[in-house]
Amino acid sequence: MPSIKSHLSGSRQSHRGLQTAAATVTLSKALRLMNEWPNTWQIDDGDLRYGQDLLEELKPFVMYLVGVQKLSRPTVRRHLDNLFLLGGELISLINTYDEDRRCSPARLLDNNLSAEGGPLCKHVQPGRQQQQYDATCKQLYAFRSGRS
Repeated sequence: MPSIKSHLSGSRQSHRGLQTAAATVTLSKALRLMNEWPNTWQIDDGDLRYGQDLLEELKPFVMYLVGVQKLSRPTVRRHLDNLFLLGGELISLINTYDEDRRCSPARLLDNNLSAEGGPLCKHVQPGRQQQQYDATCKQLYAFRSGRS
């Protein structure tokens, strides 16, 4: 007869397995959604490649949010929405300032993130939306700073 301890251990393992499966689904959906972003951000001909390279800079952060921080699906979705806005702002910058286009996507991203947040986003309302956008930018900044 199995002991209570072995039953609990098995229960924890199955719970962990469910969490892993849910995280895999969440990450898969997030990455599929993100793959469309460069097309949406595109303003000029060179933007598509730049956007794809920028996306490669954002993916490790999303994988971290899902796999390490184990955030809930709605929280991941909120961060994705904010990352989408951030990417759009950065593509807008490279179309406004030639010197920004000459920066690599990694450098442009790092130049526009800080412990205070990200670049001004014209698509969010002041208040709660701005705070959520900046919270995502702050976390991305901390993530990227910790990796370097």
